[in-house]
Amino acid sequence: MISTRYKINLACQVLAPLATVIARTAKDEATQAWAHDLELEANSVLFALAQPKPPSAKMCIHRIKVALSNYPMSHKKQADQLRALFSALVEE
Repeated sequence: MISTRYKINLACQVLAPLATVIARTAKDEATQAWAHDLELEANSVLFALAQPKPPSAKMCIHRIKVALSNYPMSHKKQADQLRALFSALVEE
């Protein structure tokens, strides 16, 4: 059985580059800011998981879900797709 922390690590390794692509291709500043924040949060969680005393898996999941929920209204569908991807990778 794969640990939840490993699944979170994998999900963040997928989300961070996706957020980078979204930030670089977005035409409006709100989307760029949201994608950049999502990228930073995913990388922050990856860094936190690599520490000797990592935060709980529940806290890591919460941090990413909060970052995913701060989307601009014009990109609700894209945010929902990323949220579904994250959930599929992390949850059993």
